[in-house]
Amino acid sequence: MTTSATPTDPRIHLIATMVAIAHADGDFADVERERIVAVANFLGLPAAARAHVDALIAAPEPPPLPPADALPDYQTRCFAYQYAIDVAMADGVVHEHERAQLSQLAQLWAISEEDATRIWRGVEALS
Repeated sequence: MTTSATPTDPRIHLIATMVAIAHADGDFADVERERIVAVANFLGLPAAARAHVDALIAAPEPPPLPPADALPDYQTRCFAYQYAIDVAMADGVVHEHERAQLSQLAQLWAISEEDATRIWRGVEALS
């Protein structure tokens, strides 16, 4: 297993997904940014990857949603989807645009409706 990270690193795609969802309502709130930074800190990315992540967070426009094959498997996509929902809920309100983007994400990543619903409920229970 390598410890290096590049823009193809799934950890970067997790952060990119969270940033895209946080931007979906047109307001990248401080609490959303703080949540994303906390996840980025936890991931322990090497310096070059962390610089890439910091640029994603600081950019005025959201990154595109990563394609399904940017993440290694279904379980990882479900995990990233959970974090995307969590960041959407961070400001206390899941806006219509965030819900729409999360729905698009579930479809893009081929997350079953059953699993998407289960993940939503799980995140809501923790909020």
